[in-house]
Amino acid sequence: MATALGIAPLSDGTGCDPLTHRRIIAGRWVTTGVVCGLAVTGRSDLSYDVSAGCAVASRSDSDGCVELYYPGGTVATTANPSSSPRVDVVWVKANDAQQGDGDNSVIAGVTQGTPSASPTAPAAPAGCTVLSEHLVPAGA
Repeated sequence: MATALGIAPLSDGTGCDPLTHRRIIAGRWVTTGVVCGLAVTGRSDLSYDVSAGCAVASRSDSDGCVELYYPGGTVATTANPSSSPRVDVVWVKANDAQQGDGDNSVIAGVTQGTPSASPTAPAAPAGCTVLSEHLVPAGA
């Protein structure tokens, strides 16, 4: 049954369920990515500051998209004791308890790459929107 955003589900379930809502949002955006804000800056204490902002994220094409707001914060990484550099990827994600996440929070995180003479960026976890990539020098 077709429905619309802003129409609350009836007791029989007729109305805009979360999947329909995500599919409508997906129709508004050509791709996922940062809408505004979410600037990332590296710090000297093995962490990254992420500014407040909005993004579009998706777990898969069939699942549609979510529009998320992250209020800003700091995400930690770990040292790179290797003799080769690595690439860290900083991302945001909208958790969804109905899809197996522990809560419905919007979170930011870091995926660390593998140290290499020619490092490449690792893939972010499913459903995440990449904010930035950062080269972490050898021995940092």
